[in-house]
Amino acid sequence: MEKEPNFNLEDLVIEQANPHRTWVCGIDEVGVGALAGPVTGAAVILSRDYHVFYDELNDSKKVSRKKRERLFEVIRKEAIAVGVGYSEAKEIDQRGMKAAQVNALAQAYNDVVRQLSEREGEFGLLPVAAVVDDRHLVKHRTRLGGDHSIFVDKADEMSLSVAAASIIAKVWRDDFMRYKGSVLNKWGFKENVGYGTPKHIAALKEFGVSPLHRRTFAPVRAVLGGGKNARNVRSNTTRKYSKRVVGRGKD
Repeated sequence: MEKEPNFNLEDLVIEQANPHRTWVCGIDEVGVGALAGPVTGAAVILSRDYHVFYDELNDSKKVSRKKRERLFEVIRKEAIAVGVGYSEAKEIDQRGMKAAQVNALAQAYNDVVRQLSEREGEFGLLPVAAVVDDRHLVKHRTRLGGDHSIFVDKADEMSLSVAAASIIAKVWRDDFMRYKGSVLNKWGFKENVGYGTPKHIAALKEFGVSPLHRRTFAPVRAVLGGGKNARNVRSNTTRKYSKRVVGRGKD
């Protein structure tokens, strides 16, 4: 049985595009089920030349925090292109999770396309198709690589490119939430990174809703009328963090 993840799905995209040549990126997101913070997407194009770290790539949930953080730096250094996108809690509340999710993924995809277009030679001449984790996103293929892209559930367990994207998205989002947790420390964001742990739910009931919380999510909505609301902070903190922490693609 062939070891997974591998490049089989990427090969399928290339086969579908034949005789036309194309780059293939892996696309994945994290944070859909969290109660606070952004939903974050990433897109990664890996070299088809073997690298030792490929043997360590997998769905980010199956990789330890220590290994994820190390792989995050390796992927950024060795990948052909790395893109990150996000939609903040306010957008999730206003537009709904699906629209916010697609927007974050499209940002990441467009970031990869932009990086390639700015390089000399064949990098900027070839289109970019994608392997996307989540078959339900197929209706958004025009924003996620076009006709040759494929959409597969659990692709982060099957595709090396998608596994790399899942690690980039996970580490970026977790680092952002821990960074914000140093300021908004009542809700335990350093530990729960926005997910609905028992301690997080208890903090919501005690302190009310922070500026990072998704007000349309049931556990948050349930306490909006009963707790003390946190003071407002500047609404562009996520964008500032993005520029400070993540240099996209190769430096």
